Amino acid sequence: MTTVGTVTKGSRRDLRPPRRVVLLSESAGLAALLKYLLGASGTLTRFTGVREAADRDGLADADTVVLDLPRDGADTTLAQVRHRYRGELIVLADRGRARSQVAPDPAWTLLERPFSAVDLGTALGLPGLDAATAPGPKAEAK
Repeated sequence: MTTVGTVTKGSRRDLRPPRRVVLLSESAGLAALLKYLLGASGTLTRFTGVREAADRDGLADADTVVLDLPRDGADTTLAQVRHRYRGELIVLADRGRARSQVAPDPAWTLLERPFSAVDLGTALGLPGLDAATAPGPKAEAK
């Protein structure tokens, strides 16, 4: 497992950006950000939860799954995702709440809130994204 805020360079994600990303989240804003980051190079499918994704066989063709961990039941949700999907996983969690009892896996990356669009783009292995081109609030020039 790698953690972001500082994505570990040299991960497999640096080699090839994902083409098919599945987002497990209720957040329409997060979906919009991911669509923006992926641009024309990838597709995004959003499910509100693991059960919905499983019912639609939604994890089968994913290159990367982005899991927005719920505040309650995080360990159970993560275990359910790992049971159904063994590929690249980006876990979004509140600071200090993501240290799951589920054994860490080298195929997943942890992003703790608050994280930036640059952090998320880096975790996805997307080239050319920096603070100047990323969506969201910009730091004022001094």
